[in-house]
Amino acid sequence: MASDLELARVAGELWVLRLDQLRAAGLSENAIRHRIAQGRLQRLWPGVFLVGPGEATPLSLAYAATESFSGATYVTDLWACFVHRFAPAPDLPVDVVVVSGTRHRRRARARRPTPRPWTSPRRHAGDPRLHPV
Repeated sequence: MASDLELARVAGELWVLRLDQLRAAGLSENAIRHRIAQGRLQRLWPGVFLVGPGEATPLSLAYAATESFSGATYVTDLWACFVHRFAPAPDLPVDVVVVSGTRHRRRARARRPTPRPWTSPRRHAGDPRLHPV
């Protein structure tokens, strides 16, 4: 079974681990529950945990939200701007796009991209919004 220090090394600077990473570190379901009860692990979303008793940073929350889904997921809107350092941290919930896969979520708001009908570029040739300035 992994020590708290070993879990912190695996979690990295964001302090976030998935359930499969905790199991790979040798933690059983009882050991995980015990660490949650002691405050050494915090459940952020189903299958995603914060290592340690501290507050989750906004960047940790953004990463954890994407990790709470299976498949390809990305933060969107203001959260994407925050991750790329274009804007300050927004309020919860974290907005994510689920490109493929799924998982139950609690505080994350999932948005699936809606397919748009393809139109020919010639159809919009006279539209000034579609031409570079």
